[in-house]
Amino acid sequence: MAAKIGEISHVNNSAPLVDPSVYGYGVKRALEDGSLRVNWLHGSQIRDNPRIGNQLGALVHQRAVITEDFKVPDKMVGFIIGRGGEQISRIQAESGCKIQIASDSGGMAERPCMLTGSPESIEQAKRLLGHIVDRCRNGPGFHNDVDGNNTVQEILIPASKVGLVIGKGGETIKQLQERTGVKMIMIQDGPLPTGADKPLRITGDAFKVQQAQEMVLEIIREKDQADFRGVRNDFTSRMGRSIEVSVPRFAVGIVIGRNGEMIKKIQNDAGVRIQFKPDDGISPERIAQVMGLPDRCQHAGHIITELILTAQVSQAERRQAERDLNNRVRRDLGCL
Repeated sequence: MAAKIGEISHVNNSAPLVDPSVYGYGVKRALEDGSLRVNWLHGSQIRDNPRIGNQLGALVHQRAVITEDFKVPDKMVGFIIGRGGEQISRIQAESGCKIQIASDSGGMAERPCMLTGSPESIEQAKRLLGHIVDRCRNGPGFHNDVDGNNTVQEILIPASKVGLVIGKGGETIKQLQERTGVKMIMIQDGPLPTGADKPLRITGDAFKVQQAQEMVLEIIREKDQADFRGVRNDFTSRMGRSIEVSVPRFAVGIVIGRNGEMIKKIQNDAGVRIQFKPDDGISPERIAQVMGLPDRCQHAGHIITELILTAQVSQAERRQAERDLNNRVRRDLGCL
């Protein structure tokens, strides 16, 4: 049975259930850290007050938004974008950089991209993109066909699922090929013993190959879920349950953390599994489903709640600090 932790109320004076500083939050930023906005300044006021000019210069440098051209291998664009755009959305969220990939390569081996953000966010995006490209190049079964136009990907199909992927009379694998526009061959012969897992070779455009691979894995996953569904409810009733925690959109990245480090830490500390439900793209909140023993679920829920509360307080304090700094600057300039 799912219980939902609703919208979080305002912060009171009671001590937090979990020290948010343990999870990297709760540290106040100084007013003069150079990251706050300053409004209502005229050019003459800046020229007449070097201190303000220097401060604004530092702010402009820190907050500068630039655009940089970048290129990725054309055959790996499908891997970079990911299923439903999940991969590229994650890169943008983690780096803070907007990534726009050209619709085609114009026949070239590399696809142009446009990266927009601060210099730091652009460098982080390039690092993340580089990691994906390296992982694809070094991954098992990935290589270019001899004609240089096709990509060949081999994935290992569990022996018990080979018949499922092929289908009766080869109907399933035929439909997969027609829907994705690739060529699929289940390699039945070879040194592998009877009853061993079999490689499925997929050949075609890199993006189509990626789509085909995901469809095959989805067929296998659905079968596994159907097999497991009969025992899952019994396991849940005996071993645990789940709760749902509403997480404001602005705090989703905080709960997940860079490279998923925060959500992994919460799962390890509380001894639970946490998974965000699919995003409808409309609701102001995302739902985090916490699964495990009841007391463990509650503990994880408290940790997530404290992270959200701390983020909300930090936002309010930051806005107030910006207002205070603006007023102070205006007083220094005689505007008040």
